[in-house]
Amino acid sequence: MNDDERDELSKLTPRERIKRLKELQEQRKQDIAEAEKLIESSEDQAEGDELADRIAVPEPRIVDISSLFSPEDEVIATKEDVTADNVEYFVQEAYAAALGARESGQELNAEAVKDLGSKLQSVKYMHPSDEIAKRAVAALGIFYEIRKEQDDS
Repeated sequence: MNDDERDELSKLTPRERIKRLKELQEQRKQDIAEAEKLIESSEDQAEGDELADRIAVPEPRIVDISSLFSPEDEVIATKEDVTADNVEYFVQEAYAAALGARESGQELNAEAVKDLGSKLQSVKYMHPSDEIAKRAVAALGIFYEIRKEQDDS
């Protein structure tokens, strides 16, 4: 409390002074509550920024779609290879491959698409983040559309 407030309070009657002090006390409680919320929000934001700094962003590269849909004996990743450690990378690559395959319109190996689909299905049992799960579902949807188009033609 500064000197001006003290002078103002000393001029009031005791009942008015009590009323004014309670108002000031309530205002300060609200200010403290607001400051605590801001501190918590800032701490959460700082943690998110630190996490973002620690996560390595993969460098963009050209995905060779044909290698993902080559005959089964040449498919590098097997169902056992999709782990909690590499699920994010796998889903990103599968999604990029799905988009590339849809854009290119090339004929895809049905067995490879089926194998990749089962791998993407297994992702949901790994409890990935919402973003990874959504991307896996999107990739599955694109592969389903491609397979349906191939089956119709």
